Amino acid sequence: MPFSGSTYSYVYTSLGEYPAWLVGWCQILRCGLTGCALARAWAEYIIGLLTTVGVSNIPDWIHHLDLGNGVYASPLASVFVVICHLILL
Repeated sequence: MPFSGSTYSYVYTSLGEYPAWLVGWCQILRCGLTGCALARAWAEYIIGLLTTVGVSNIPDWIHHLDLGNGVYASPLASVFVVICHLILL
């Protein structure tokens, strides 16, 4: 291959456009899911750190917001994602 690139470039050269397109979207999905999982973990670490330090009046909705039907969200994790985006910009 005369150029450097990721898995997309390799698959595009060896198998064609459609498999490369599929691999590219799988990579985007992987990066999104791992970013969300890490943000959620950092949110839980911060809550654990604050409770260890002695801050006991943390509202539950900050890290465990019930959206109904057994689905939960973490606004603190969303704040971490926004902060990371701002740093990268």
